[in-house]
Amino acid sequence: MVKKFLDDHNIKYDLIEVDLLDSGEQWVTSKEVKRYNPAVTYPTLVIEEVILGLDEEALKEALGIQ
Repeated sequence: MVKKFLDDHNIKYDLIEVDLLDSGEQWVTSKEVKRYNPAVTYPTLVIEEVILGLDEEALKEALGIQ
């Protein structure tokens, strides 16, 4: 749903599908995500601030869209 939200608003992003990475890359990526989101839940978006899940109002505010 977050990906659709970003696509619907023509927002460019880098998508990392952690479950498709090999085990070593998953471990490294999870450690990086943990820096922003200690619960390591997905999706986690980092837009100059941490937004967990689909919080449309927070996304719109962070991206400056209506």
